Amino acid sequence: MKRLPGYVIFFVAVVFFFQPVLAGEIIFTAESPVIYSSPDEEISIGLGVENTLGEDIYGSFTWTVRDLNDADNTRSSTDARVIFADIERTSFAIQPADGHEYLVDIAFDYADSVNADDAYHVSLTGIRVIPDSSVDTAPATSVLESVQIRMDKGAPQQSGSERAGGKQVLIKKTDENMESLSKILENETNNIIVEKNRLKGVVNSSAIYPVIDQFLNESGYNSGVLSISPGLGAYNDEFEQVYSGENESDIRVSGEISGDEILFTGIASEGRMPLLYGVEENATYISFDSEFSDDGYSVTRSVTNITVNASQIGITYTKGIFEKDIAVMVSDGAIISVEVHEPDYGIHFIVPVIVIILTVVCAFVFYRVYLRHLRRTKPGPDDGDILTRVEAGISPSDLLAEGYDRYLCGDLKDAVGRVGWALRLNVSVTSGENVSLTNSEALSQLEKAGDPYAGTYSDVFSVCDSVVYANREPEMSEFVRIYETAKRLVDKTVRSVNEEIQEE
Repeated sequence: MKRLPGYVIFFVAVVFFFQPVLAGEIIFTAESPVIYSSPDEEISIGLGVENTLGEDIYGSFTWTVRDLNDADNTRSSTDARVIFADIERTSFAIQPADGHEYLVDIAFDYADSVNADDAYHVSLTGIRVIPDSSVDTAPATSVLESVQIRMDKGAPQQSGSERAGGKQVLIKKTDENMESLSKILENETNNIIVEKNRLKGVVNSSAIYPVIDQFLNESGYNSGVLSISPGLGAYNDEFEQVYSGENESDIRVSGEISGDEILFTGIASEGRMPLLYGVEENATYISFDSEFSDDGYSVTRSVTNITVNASQIGITYTKGIFEKDIAVMVSDGAIISVEVHEPDYGIHFIVPVIVIILTVVCAFVFYRVYLRHLRRTKPGPDDGDILTRVEAGISPSDLLAEGYDRYLCGDLKDAVGRVGWALRLNVSVTSGENVSLTNSEALSQLEKAGDPYAGTYSDVFSVCDSVVYANREPEMSEFVRIYETAKRLVDKTVRSVNEEIQEE
């Protein structure tokens, strides 16, 4: 017991620094409507990204674009992407028809990194894309936010899929799918309400809870709302109720439920609170309490833990940085011991705790910095070799040609990496700087310049990221697609540069 505060400090430090890795979700936001002026240019639809999982996530995006002026024109496409832990935005591009309005739905599916049997579906629906001729009748701009749900791994959000030519062909998502998803969520909500009402009955009919409620009411505390948190099969169900007094700290009564049985009940207050089992009339407790009060200590926390077999009461007294605890053990409703515990403040205990905490913090910070450097700062494969050649004047077209040669030799990963290099160098050439850029820096320059092909660049970079950094095996058809796209973008830049030279 003397070393307990030290262990608590260490545990809190570890949880604090590793919490981002242990829990979180993927959240997308988008502004709607998106307005376009020319049907000859691609529209880049940007997504705000909040990754609270604390780690890079590899998953599958599905974009469903419905033409509101042509009911038969619904397009659905998918691509694999890495959602980095520090990413803030991503985007994709669509090609509009003259004067048509569109409704865009976005979905992202990824597997749980801890439990391989679980997967998550992130859905953002209802992004409107309208021509500038319809601006006067368009709704006010709003920010849409995604919803994440847990689902069985392998259950896609689209209606079905089939295998053809060695790759997966996605079947279009329809309104029936969305209605089905809404029905599932509605049924789940109703089931939770029924389960909450059942659990409230378990709490109110238990042996200990009515006794606590009556005791606190008679002591001058007003009871709040009894709240229930179902565990949904993953955790024990929980309950909580707050009691408030006029001049005293609030008292929180909480506990866990398993089936129809309350496993334990806790009573806690940040200060003094009425104590069960007649503790305040016990001579030993009265003696300790009086001694601590005379020495200038005040009660800063009171806790009672009640189980089926026994109960324990703890009262913490504080004076500056010093603490003392009174521990009361109760069995069968009778007090069996009242003891005082004082933490060991010796330097031989504090120094190891400080060293352990600093070690954990430094290791965690170093690991995160290393990952960020490895995954985000390093532009691509064969870093030193290509950087030297960029400085020597290698062109994006040369890199594309090398990538195609690697593709013919069967080295698809290296080929894909060189396509990404070529596009990053192409952006730096466009900006007039012959420097090495990361994907994020390249996209940032394109967005600042208002480049209409920023979405196309983003799509190619996403494929390259998933191959280079997520170690995904690319398909030959996939390389051909991004190679042809990159070649069109590089050729466009070359033509623009040549036209500028001729004008001069």
